[in-house]
Amino acid sequence: MNKTVKNLINKTIELEYNHLDDQGNEAIIKSTDYEEWSRKYDLMRKKLFDIIPKELHKQLDNTLDELESSSSIMLSIEKRYMFKQGVIKGLTDLNYLNDDIEQKIILI
Repeated sequence: MNKTVKNLINKTIELEYNHLDDQGNEAIIKSTDYEEWSRKYDLMRKKLFDIIPKELHKQLDNTLDELESSSSIMLSIEKRYMFKQGVIKGLTDLNYLNDDIEQKIILI
């Protein structure tokens, strides 16, 4: 596949992912499932601070922040990959397209 076409398709997928991700975050935060898990998360974090001596709270807070940041970055990478694979899968399952187009899409 032409490198320019491949780059164009990848950039289009990335832009659409970012657009959907921004819109999706607002909807997710408002969902009852998210609210429930957010409360559970806050409760678990509080429990950790309750059982750890006060002199270690700052260190624990920093460590948890690093863990959360790493976890968020990993999840973002996974979401981006799954979105791209979903787009590719959706395009390659279009049976009415000829095999030549399907093969080019798979190479993206």
